[in-house]
Order: sequence, then structure tokens, then C-alpha cells
Amino acid sequence: MPTKFKLLKVSGVKEEWEPIHKIRALEINGKCPVNTFLERLKNANYGEYKKIFKVLKLIGSNDRIKNSNYVKPHKKHTGIYELVVKKGFSRISFFYYESINSNIVCITPFRKEKDYKPRKQDLFFDRSAEIMDKFLTVATHRRILYYRGKSFFRHSRTDG
Repeated sequence: MPTKFKLLKVSGVKEEWEPIHKIRALEINGKCPVNTFLERLKNANYGEYKKIFKVLKLIGSNDRIKNSNYVKPHKKHTGIYELVVKKGFSRISFFYYESINSNIVCITPFRKEKDYKPRKQDLFFDRSAEIMDKFLTVATHRRILYYRGKSFFRHSRTDG
């Protein structure tokens, strides 16, 4: 069964935070790990939750953030970035996607534990890169149109 993608608004992101990039969460086969993670974090650690939104606001309102206190490009996977929470353990992988709008697509959340294991983080980025590649493959074959928070897929090729 093919993977189904949908771009959703990130719960809690305000429109005025998105003058340059629209911040979207990737729904994969009906599940949105980023929005689910953020809702849980809001209840469990509100301080860290607020820090994530501070970084999302910076990302949405700037062309590209190069400050490694907020965003780190992944060394192994080109195009994958890590949203960093200073003095926190929460991370979100994302990529820039230029379509009808300029988008930041949040892929998957990750919690860096106190007993940090690099192998676990490598698997997280490998999975994020795999998801990004699948999404971009689908997106190159179809155009994504946005209308009132919904994604409509239309084949870009002509049949016949």
C-alpha cells in the first residue's frame, strides 16, 4: 500500500509567525507524529513546549536560520535539519519544501535522553530522510494545492 501524505498546520503556530515560510506538520497514513508530540509535550513540559514554538517562530519568519543554537543541518542527510531546543531534550526533524508556498515540513519528533545514545539519534535521522525522500517522490509526481487547510492531490501528467 502506498504511503499517503498530507501537510497540516502545526497546532499552536500563529499565521503571523509565517511571513516567509509556512510551518507544516507531515501527516503520514493518517497519523501526525509532530502534532501528537507537541500536544503531549504541552501537558508534560510547558517550558520546553514554549521553547519549541520560539524556534518555530524564528524559522517561519527568516529565510534560513544558520545559528546552531536553533537549527542544525544533518551531516549525513542533505536537506534534513534538526530543530534544537536550547537547554532542552526535544528535537524535531524538518526540511524546506518549495511548492506553491515556501514550506518548512516538520517530519518527526525526537527526545534526546540524558543517557544520550548516538545510534538512536542516527536511526531517527535515517527514518526522517527516508520519509522526506518518499514525500518528495510523491510531490514530484503530483502537485499539492492548499485550500483552507486541506491538501488536494492532482496528477501533474496528462492521461491519454
